[in-house]
Amino acid sequence: MQIVYAEDRLLVLRRALGNDIVDVVINASDSSVELSLDDDWLELLEPVASTGDVRVQDQQVCLGANSGLLAQRKPRQRPAGVIELMEKERKRRHNEAFASGRSEAPVRPSRIDFSITERCNVRCRHCINHSPDRVQQQTARTLSPAVLDRIREDLAHASYFGFVHGGESLTAPIFFDVLEAIRFARAGAPTVIHLLSNGMLLTPDVVERLVQAGVSSISLSIDGASPSVHDRIRVGSRLSVIEKHVEKMVELRHRHQLDLRIGLSCVVMTENQFELLQIVHLAARLGMDWVKFEELVASTEFARQWLVDPQGEETRNLVEEAVKQGRRLGLTMVDHTAPPRVWRCKLKDSPQMASFLGADQFANRSVIHPCRAAWEHVCIEPNGDVHIASFHGAVIGNVMAEPLTMLWNGSVAQSERMRSRLERICGDGPVTCLSENEII
Repeated sequence: MQIVYAEDRLLVLRRALGNDIVDVVINASDSSVELSLDDDWLELLEPVASTGDVRVQDQQVCLGANSGLLAQRKPRQRPAGVIELMEKERKRRHNEAFASGRSEAPVRPSRIDFSITERCNVRCRHCINHSPDRVQQQTARTLSPAVLDRIREDLAHASYFGFVHGGESLTAPIFFDVLEAIRFARAGAPTVIHLLSNGMLLTPDVVERLVQAGVSSISLSIDGASPSVHDRIRVGSRLSVIEKHVEKMVELRHRHQLDLRIGLSCVVMTENQFELLQIVHLAARLGMDWVKFEELVASTEFARQWLVDPQGEETRNLVEEAVKQGRRLGLTMVDHTAPPRVWRCKLKDSPQMASFLGADQFANRSVIHPCRAAWEHVCIEPNGDVHIASFHGAVIGNVMAEPLTMLWNGSVAQSERMRSRLERICGDGPVTCLSENEII
């Protein structure tokens, strides 16, 4: 329930469950009141019941003394063709703004990453999000329906959605509400939804539901090729359970010809670096599409103890041998333990950079353009805080205080774009990484 308006003796309440929405309007005064229930997203208002003298025209309501109205609200879904035309125009305007280096963004973000919840069903000893501590201290936050309501209109303008930060998204009941909101807003237009999961809840029924909801890319976190290593690092996880889930997922994909990309993400540390070859063989045996080796972040005491030098000779040899073996087995391999700085304008001159970017894009099922992030990418925390470019980027505000459209061109966002422009390899000079007709 949300209080839309409350002043003197006039009250407007909203009750919502997904797209099932009802407004309750009460005039408890002795005089008539006129008000507008205009809403950019909820464009339809249908009276269900009333008491007293009530008149409704479109979204305008006239309430007589001591009267009330119960009205159903309905979002108006755009035809898919309209979304695609909007997308084409959005890309054109994105290109213009980026190429000119303007600090204002003329259109809404085209990429949205979510931290749906900080809760998790496992306790990873190297957790970068401190989810085990948050769960134990009962401070873990989960996205609220109110936050979702504030960004519903923005979902229509993004074509890529990532659920890659925080805890385990599948532990949050609102996760599927968010997927439904994306499906409705996108109205059948091409959309990529990428999910990072620890794999423990990915039963066949859940996978079918995810695919039906539009998820087309799943990354599983696996930090060992043997239970003795993986289960010790990721407390509460069971490698044997994850293997069975992946086998069923791959079988389901093959049987129904599903458009689903499946990969494995492994954080390299002293505890598992001697199992990297076995991890690659495990991914190939299970029928996965890609493997990514990630760098370890010193976020916990355990992580600091397990740190390896990604450029050290022993670690480098182990990673490189595993990458070569993975490629021989037909896997797309991403070495993110020591990632190169990517400049799209230099890809033709650097086969190594081009190879890394191509593999990273395959794993994320997304075109990655680091220089454009401040012009197209936002990350949303459970409480509605919005980061620009990445979850480690500046907080540009909170959607519960101001609409995303205002935050997107607020002073913090514009400052970040100016800083980003100065960090580009081309600086304030002409942008050479895209042509006038290029659609990225």
